[in-house]
Amino acid sequence: MKKRFYLLILGGIVIFLLGMSSTRIHRLPLRGIIIQKICRNFGKVSNGIYRSGQLSLFQLSFLLKVIHFKTVINIAWNPQDMEDVDELIFCRKRDIMHLSFKFGSSGPDNFAAIDHVIRAMENSLKPLLLHCDGGKDRTGGVIGIWKAKKGYSWKEIQSDWEIHGRPSKGWVQAIQHSYRRQHALYGFRQTTLWHRMLFLGSVHDLRSRQFALRDPSPFGGMGFS
Repeated sequence: MKKRFYLLILGGIVIFLLGMSSTRIHRLPLRGIIIQKICRNFGKVSNGIYRSGQLSLFQLSFLLKVIHFKTVINIAWNPQDMEDVDELIFCRKRDIMHLSFKFGSSGPDNFAAIDHVIRAMENSLKPLLLHCDGGKDRTGGVIGIWKAKKGYSWKEIQSDWEIHGRPSKGWVQAIQHSYRRQHALYGFRQTTLWHRMLFLGSVHDLRSRQFALRDPSPFGGMGFS
């Protein structure tokens, strides 16, 4: 009976894989596709850092056996949500570090709180799992900002959206803002002496100039306040 049950589960996974678009299959390794179908919006960010949506206890147990995560960062913490509470208890019983932050899905309230999350990502024990509820807006936003600070290209940042979904407008703007700040020094170094003088003479007007000083970012006429 158990054997038949497991065969049904395996068959269901195969059907899911066959139903996926060829583009998406080519963008993920087979192991990653299988894990993603079992664990909500799962993906690998870099060595030792993974992302997902909110996971059930079964999914957490499964993922623990696969990637052996040592830290969980929940950026959609809600003490009234039993899944969040169950996750906290799950981690405590297994000596897994659990860190919790609360962000809205529409966008971040301030960058200081995001900096705390990014420092936690840098300094916590690896492997690390970062997640929110759906794994798209908040998680996609924080991962995008982390990648911007790490010097990833805009194309590399956007490539995640094809797999995990495009974050909400507020989070995309926050990623763009971080990307501009990270690449401002690079743009400054690439300017002529005259442009540098203009830059130094009007630092207060930097945002409104939209990095006209040969800024390599792809945001043309978009502002961020």
